[in-house]
Amino acid sequence: MRPLNPIAAVVIGMSIILAAATFAFVADLLRNAEPDPNAAKIDRLTEQLARQDGEVQALRTELNALKRELSELAAAPRPEPALPTQPAPPPDQPPTEQSFSVDQFGGMAPPQETEDLTRTHAVGKEAL
Repeated sequence: MRPLNPIAAVVIGMSIILAAATFAFVADLLRNAEPDPNAAKIDRLTEQLARQDGEVQALRTELNALKRELSELAAAPRPEPALPTQPAPPPDQPPTEQSFSVDQFGGMAPPQETEDLTRTHAVGKEAL
């Protein structure tokens, strides 16, 4: 029989030790790994859903408060609207039924005495 080469024995021994260490390392990684790869995503979505549920509850509370306020406003007695009053005619002018005349477009035209107040008068050198 041939004698064993000491280098071959060392290489085989180191390979066995390296395989055992690799097996232990991989087993530790698998033990710490999550059993469900989507568990983290499901947890995040569950937290987001809980937050949104809280927001919905707060909005429902606010909506109910606004509905109560609206029903209270609808049930409250309303004051009678004030009737529009017509201005009294000046004492020197007799009251007329219609103080405005109809203009060319079918609308109400101002009286002739106030129409001159809105026209601009040209002042030239002749007027001076």
